[in-house]
Amino acid sequence: MDGGVLVTGLGAVSCVGSGVDALWRGMRAARSAPVRVPDPLARMDHPHMYLVPEA
Repeated sequence: MDGGVLVTGLGAVSCVGSGVDALWRGMRAARSAPVRVPDPLARMDHPHMYLVPEA
């Protein structure tokens, strides 16, 4: 299997929802956007993030 790809399963948890269907729907709709980090005391180089609603 030189250079081949083996897929053993699909799963996704992302800012547009949980599951492969939610991920693809969200990507097609381009409905997610980064938000400011909700913790004003957090020391982060990049103060924006994509929140995962069900996490």
